[in-house]
Amino acid sequence: MRRTKILIIDDDESLRRVLEYNLAQEGYAVLTAASGEQGLDHLRKEGADLVVTDVRMAGMDGLRVMEEVRKLDPSIQVIILTAFGTIENVVLRQALKSRNDMENIVAESPGMRQIVEMIRRVAPTETTVLILGESGTGKELVARALHGLSPRGRGPFVAVNCAAIPENLLESELFGHVRGAFTGAIRDRVGKFEAADGGTIFLDEIGEMRLDLQVKILRCLEERVVERVGDNQLIRVDVRVLAATNKDLTKAIQTGEFREELYYRLNVVPLAIPPLRERREDIRALTQHFLKILGAPPRLTIAPDAFRALETYDWPGNVRELENALERALIFQRADTLAMTDLPETIRVPRVRESPALPVSLPEAGLSLEEVEKELILRALQKHDWNQSRAARYLGITRHTLLYRMDKHGIERPGNRGAGDEGEPKPDAQGSGPTL
Repeated sequence: MRRTKILIIDDDESLRRVLEYNLAQEGYAVLTAASGEQGLDHLRKEGADLVVTDVRMAGMDGLRVMEEVRKLDPSIQVIILTAFGTIENVVLRQALKSRNDMENIVAESPGMRQIVEMIRRVAPTETTVLILGESGTGKELVARALHGLSPRGRGPFVAVNCAAIPENLLESELFGHVRGAFTGAIRDRVGKFEAADGGTIFLDEIGEMRLDLQVKILRCLEERVVERVGDNQLIRVDVRVLAATNKDLTKAIQTGEFREELYYRLNVVPLAIPPLRERREDIRALTQHFLKILGAPPRLTIAPDAFRALETYDWPGNVRELENALERALIFQRADTLAMTDLPETIRVPRVRESPALPVSLPEAGLSLEEVEKELILRALQKHDWNQSRAARYLGITRHTLLYRMDKHGIERPGNRGAGDEGEPKPDAQGSGPTL
């Protein structure tokens, strides 16, 4: 009978020998390696059923070993050992979660595959990224993936929801304060930027931040220093900044609600996550993904009419709404099949919307959907003098989605006068990037 083969990777020779002896005594076939590189070489040549690796080793560490093992054979289980204390374990769990976040991004649709490709390209850099998308599309998941795949992946990931913290407390949360700075400040407190030193800070819903704090964020981005509330001392921080918003910041600039210079500093690489209604190819895979996470019975199937309802619903709450709907369905599900009646009523009986009469005739010979879309976009741009924001609102899509579709159809402004709106900030030399 074939024995289970275990590969031990550890740069501590005595520990390797102890593990090898004890596992061999239990009847396992054991391979050993003194480094991650050597271990992967053994794995390629001889294979293994299980890999046991130390987390801290010279050269390739245990987390990198785990990633490489997954690339070689995802079925191989990996156990990571650490002899360090609580703080190290916290960092390890956080790093593992960040890597898992990348695996949790379902990308069957072309738009999401493009997002995943950009994450892999941008993550290893220090570039500031502005993540755009409606609520519930998974902006924090993308931010965690960017962090986890970066050289800062073993450092802290600190997320701050700027809309969830009262305005009068947000400055203290971000930059910290000293004792006596204000009523209730009974001791010094470290802010989120200091807590993220050596790692990444994620500023979610940054469009809700008041203007005076935007100035301080800009200073931090440019000078890499923060100043605690009530103190004049500058504290140097080494932090990568990722930001996200569901607002149209170009419009917020025009209304004086967002600082133009901060927008350009954050918008080095924009990543626009499409809403779920624009990536319906992902719904089936997302459904299976969430059912697995939620602990659905392995034999559970979904009735065809229930699947059709999931795929045709508009999902105003996006991916988050889909996960919540499936969690509710599992509570009420009674048989081995998830039925239409197990779904929330809003999905079973979707709201009927009146469709405006389209000024398009339907020829007997048929027509191309791609050409119709291109023509509608051209007409909307012409109607609004090529102002992209107004044309996008007219079409009921975001400006970033419009830019993506213009690029898709090769639509350019006559005379090539530039891609930006008249009176609006124009994209920098990098353009709008892989937005959807």
